[in-house]
Amino acid sequence: MGQKTASLRDKIAGGGRAEARGFVTNHAAVKSSLVFVRKKKVGEKLGKYKIFMAIADHIGYDARGNNEPRNELPMIVEKYHAFKK
Repeated sequence: MGQKTASLRDKIAGGGRAEARGFVTNHAAVKSSLVFVRKKKVGEKLGKYKIFMAIADHIGYDARGNNEPRNELPMIVEKYHAFKK
């Protein structure tokens, strides 16, 4: 599987960072970043545009996989939908 890069035909839709403990239940402790890219629509001009960014420090479980009452992911999804409007 090769790397793919965004080009002038693409638009960055958003990005965020996931805590390292998010993958502990799969025996991996890595920090990761997400970038969402979408293809431009036919005839769409890019110019300047806003990009949604978020960081989730609490994801609903801890480093051992135990449930944790704090989960910022639903709030981030809600804010993303508000951003898109």
